[in-house]
Amino acid sequence: MGLRWFDPVVLLVILLDLVHISTGLSCYQCAGLAGECQVEADPGKETLCPEIVDLIKNPLKIRFDAGWSQLPVEKSRNDKIGLLVQIFNESLPAELFHEKLYNESLTIFPNTTDVEMLKKVNNIVSFLVEDHPPNVCFYYQKTAKDGNKKYHRRCNYNQDLALSDWTWLESKLKSQGNGEKENCGEGCLKEYCAEDLCNDKGIYRCMVCNGANNVCSEGEMGVSTACPSDQTYCIKELSGDTSNRKLSARYCGTKYDADIVCGSNGERIAIAAKGEVRCCSNREADNCNGARSIKNHATFTISIILFISTLITNI
Repeated sequence: MGLRWFDPVVLLVILLDLVHISTGLSCYQCAGLAGECQVEADPGKETLCPEIVDLIKNPLKIRFDAGWSQLPVEKSRNDKIGLLVQIFNESLPAELFHEKLYNESLTIFPNTTDVEMLKKVNNIVSFLVEDHPPNVCFYYQKTAKDGNKKYHRRCNYNQDLALSDWTWLESKLKSQGNGEKENCGEGCLKEYCAEDLCNDKGIYRCMVCNGANNVCSEGEMGVSTACPSDQTYCIKELSGDTSNRKLSARYCGTKYDADIVCGSNGERIAIAAKGEVRCCSNREADNCNGARSIKNHATFTISIILFISTLITNI
């Protein structure tokens, strides 16, 4: 029996073909020139980096279109293969692409369209970059002549790249993706990495709920989030409403926010109008507002201390 048109497997295949699921890299990127941050603790914004493969494909399309327009109106198979060979031969050593180009040429015919030919060009580029990071996160700090420090975070590659750039970019991506630290002189540090949000040196985090007013759903802990540089506290509120005791909120806050919620001392646990609250410094511990229960958090800490003391006594 044949597959029905609404078979879920068929529909999944169709949807995956139609929808592009990004596999790109996310980095912290500050808003200043070349990703300059306001201060060391400024995380900027979580930014989905452009993929290297697309940075190469964009200008390569212009090169392809120019070459295609110069071919005869009645284009033969050899004309089309010749254009493919020319595009890559003029930019890269043949050993990098010849096998993939040969395989692509097997399905070139006199009636192969420009759209199909451009797809073959892109297939070869995708083949070149497939075992490399899609981009790299960059962190940079330096001491200026006046003694002030400057900090940068960004996606390392943001501009279009020529196909010929791959001759040096291939090795750079591998070394930078493996966490290369570049020696740039006294008072200077350049770090590269290829994991999501890995350029996080000097930033601070709190658990943040995604609901309106940073309210968590029941049982939700929120997401570990880089706080703006002036938000030095992690805050947790637990509703004092007995009809909805499990309602909680978690967020980053300024000292002013912490003083309002927790009183003048932002490090203590207190009962406020909204119920139980906790304010703690994210400079001392990341995600310190992540405990499911404020009382349970303290109890758990005390239990660990007692357990360690018992072990020491019994040694």
